[in-house]
Amino acid sequence: MADGHSNRSIAECLFLRGATLKTHLARIHRELGVDNRAAAVSEAARRGLLDLTPQRGPGRVRRHPCLARA
Repeated sequence: MADGHSNRSIAECLFLRGATLKTHLARIHRELGVDNRAAAVSEAARRGLLDLTPQRGPGRVRRHPCLARA
């Protein structure tokens, strides 16, 4: 989500139905007290749940291959 992937691409990667992913996202939004994706990413970073610093080299964050940026 923080990388800008669509609900559809995330759901496909995680083998979920779109409706199931939307349910999970709604719960995440509610838990973070936000109304949209951008606010969820920002709030997660503010709480230390998400590191938005660019990662390079061997110690970078591993992403699921189907969500890896080209």
